Amino acid sequence: MQYGIIAQQLRESLLKCGVDVDDTSIVSMGDDGMYGVQHLQLIAPMRVVKTLNEKYEGVAEEELQ
Repeated sequence: MQYGIIAQQLRESLLKCGVDVDDTSIVSMGDDGMYGVQHLQLIAPMRVVKTLNEKYEGVAEEELQ
């Protein structure tokens, strides 16, 4: 099984979150008008989200006890 990211949807989500997509190179448009994603630049933000999620789950679990 393979996973992929739709560049147009990622670009739209980044814009909604206030990310200056013209200042970052996560999503770019080629000379042919096709969007592309620089997957390596997504690794650090994804790790941060994962870490924050794990911390949140730990706090939420403690509150339930």
